[in-house]
Amino acid sequence: MFEKFKNWLEQINGIDRVPMTFASRSISINQKPGMICQAKEADIAAMVHIEELIYGVAPWNRAAFAADLKRNDRLYLVLKNAEADVLGFIGCAFDQDKADAHITNFAVHPAYQRQGIGTYLLQTIRQLALAQKMKTLSLEVRVSNYQAQRLYRQMGFIDGEIKRHYYLDDHEDALDMVAQLENLKGIE
Repeated sequence: MFEKFKNWLEQINGIDRVPMTFASRSISINQKPGMICQAKEADIAAMVHIEELIYGVAPWNRAAFAADLKRNDRLYLVLKNAEADVLGFIGCAFDQDKADAHITNFAVHPAYQRQGIGTYLLQTIRQLALAQKMKTLSLEVRVSNYQAQRLYRQMGFIDGEIKRHYYLDDHEDALDMVAQLENLKGIE
């Protein structure tokens, strides 16, 4: 009985999977140098700060990010400028059984939005998901976040169901969106 429970717990925590890894690389977006790399605990404060700037109160606290960073089935990427400031980040859960890469968290610092950073982060996750043999890329987005919904639709995401009272902070509804990876637009 204990062994079954242990196996179940390992599975839901992603412990039974090989840890996801990402090799850091230098990038250029709009002729501005930067770096994309796997998030580390040292990046959590900046990630929480970005969420606070966007939402007023961060939906995820330090402990939630720290726990997610430790999961083998999760990967968080941060995009940094030349000064090593975090400009944006994306988190993704890779479900091998469902062949779905689910974006768990995605944010770009308000001062750097609409500059291609979000698109670049999505592009990178798509490439990683394809390498992991995923078929779909999914996410939830606030029903009031029209700017993000527009970006996702332009990239080939399709509207799904509404999840009522999804967000804990204000009980706002969420829109489920999914894209077939081979059909994802705007990301090459």
